[in-house]
Amino acid sequence: MVGGGPIGGCVLSLFVRRFAWVCLVVGVAASSWLGLQRHRTEARNRRVELCIDLNQVRALAATQGISTVALLKRFKSQGVSSVGVSELTVAELCQAGLVRITSTGTASMLLCSTRGLATQVASALEDRGLAGLASQAPPLNAPVALVRYEPVAPDDRGEPVTVAAFVADAETLLTIGTGLSNQDCTEVQRAGLRVVARLGNFPGADLASMTASLRSARSLGARSMVFTGTEVMGFRAGVRDAAEALVASGLIWGQVEFGKQKGDERLAELLEGRFLRVHSIAEAELSQIAPSEAVERFVRAARERNIRLCYIRLPFLTGPDPVGENLAMVKSIAGGLGKRGEMATGPARLLGEPVAPLAVRALAGLGAGAAVVLVALAVLGEASLPAAVGLLLVALAIAAGGVAGHLGAKAAALIAAIACPTLAGLRLLSGSSNAAGARSPSPIAAGLRGLLGGAALSAAGGLLVVGLLCNRDFMLHTEQFAGIKLAHALPVLLVALAAVTGLPGPGESLRAALPATRRRVGDFLSSPLRVGMVGGAMVALVALAFAVARTGNEPGVGVSGWELRVRSILDAWLIVRPRTKEFLIGHPLIFLGAALAASGRRTWAPALTIVGMLGLVSMANTFCHIHTPIHLSVARVAIGLVLGCAIGSAVWLALGRRMATAQAGNTPGA
Repeated sequence: MVGGGPIGGCVLSLFVRRFAWVCLVVGVAASSWLGLQRHRTEARNRRVELCIDLNQVRALAATQGISTVALLKRFKSQGVSSVGVSELTVAELCQAGLVRITSTGTASMLLCSTRGLATQVASALEDRGLAGLASQAPPLNAPVALVRYEPVAPDDRGEPVTVAAFVADAETLLTIGTGLSNQDCTEVQRAGLRVVARLGNFPGADLASMTASLRSARSLGARSMVFTGTEVMGFRAGVRDAAEALVASGLIWGQVEFGKQKGDERLAELLEGRFLRVHSIAEAELSQIAPSEAVERFVRAARERNIRLCYIRLPFLTGPDPVGENLAMVKSIAGGLGKRGEMATGPARLLGEPVAPLAVRALAGLGAGAAVVLVALAVLGEASLPAAVGLLLVALAIAAGGVAGHLGAKAAALIAAIACPTLAGLRLLSGSSNAAGARSPSPIAAGLRGLLGGAALSAAGGLLVVGLLCNRDFMLHTEQFAGIKLAHALPVLLVALAAVTGLPGPGESLRAALPATRRRVGDFLSSPLRVGMVGGAMVALVALAFAVARTGNEPGVGVSGWELRVRSILDAWLIVRPRTKEFLIGHPLIFLGAALAASGRRTWAPALTIVGMLGLVSMANTFCHIHTPIHLSVARVAIGLVLGCAIGSAVWLALGRRMATAQAGNTPGA
């Protein structure tokens, strides 16, 4: 029977292994094509909108004795495209002395200073679904009669205009926004800039009231909007209605990253890519950082995280030349965006959907399944017929899961991100732990071969993730790669376990290798503890824990001051900054492990490979950040690899001299 004997098992395993390699290559090729389609989509969306706040501009203009429109035009000349215009709540109008409110029970009366303000407030409150009483100033205890608002002109004595009596208590009424000011929007448009509406949530928001308030902002010239406060309009039960209202009004919503507005993730899902990603720095935080750091943050957000609207708060409102300093900061942001011709300032556009046929994505999933098969064969050795069939079925299941919606794609992507770096580590272990033979004529060549081979497999895993998650939802961060910490830790732990237990040799099955595995594990557990061994293990565990803690959107460990300085230097010198754990730690250690093994010094090679796995898993992880433009991910990996090779070669040359000197000193007659 085929696969029934040693020869059959060897032939079958060889066939399955070669077939898996072919599937892996095909999957990576398909993923690379999908990555190219994503790059084309990203290349059509390189325009970044710079937006400033009207209230800040107006305050700055007043202190400098210039008109708001004139100052807005100066900001436009430095790259600003739009201005955030905020609505005032009834409470803010009362604080400004523009409105007075009287209330009895569930009815309230607003008294406004001008007919124009009265009209604006009445219209806004009607849009928000408030029911009004007769406007002829009836007694507040009169029977309720729901009518439209009819503002009354002031009398001869100049008394304030009576807007209406409302079926709402004063506490509720004070929290409601009164819509955008026509005067504010006109000033922005006279300066040749676009209006970004800043509207808040309100009690009782439903589809009709949200549509009316958003359409009102649209009629005043707004093309996009960013919610104020801590929640989106319609939160909680009305988020779906808010999405429908946004589409009906024609306004484009801006989702503030790190803003944590309640309901924003659900709203982003419902809008299906019809929104912009916004970066902003809160005033409290802005006052604690240098303007240069603020500039760097805005540029990096747009460049590396697909941010297309930068909402810039002005840090300089006092001083000898606050206008000049604010203009200079905005100019620096625009200049940073335009560096190397990567991006340009101007009105933002919606991100398109990349071309990603289902059949091509299925091939990417097949590549992920093939990587699992190759890892299993590395551990199992020669496979029987049932095992081979089972592995092929697993590969097909992963391929099918890769096209089964976002959840299936995320599962297949996680498998690829774990399997490919693990396969790279197992192959490196196999090369470093083989029985000593003829020395390599060039340890540096062996180090380069080992590092580049491991990096190719890890990058293949990253490319499979790119293919599986080639979708606008992932590019806009509505959906994201799941299991980032597991993808960092598990490959390192699996390779460390394989280093202890050993791997089956060529033509050897797992069953045949079990006695040797038991001996290796027994020897490992019974070996005496040495200070160097314990210290090395502790360093490796701390390094792994530190690396895992630094991953994810909310890392548990911050970045030190010296690392921030190094990052700034690398950002200035290089196209994109490589990851420290790749070029400074992981890659050099992989290089040294392969070089030591090639020179016959195999004692430390497995340990160096295990710790060096941090660089390989980081490479695959770089591609898991789908919201980062793919050309930057490719450049980051390539630059890190070049620097890692250079550092590894330099360290090996230094160690080689020391080892040669020590060997000469131990030679008799030296």
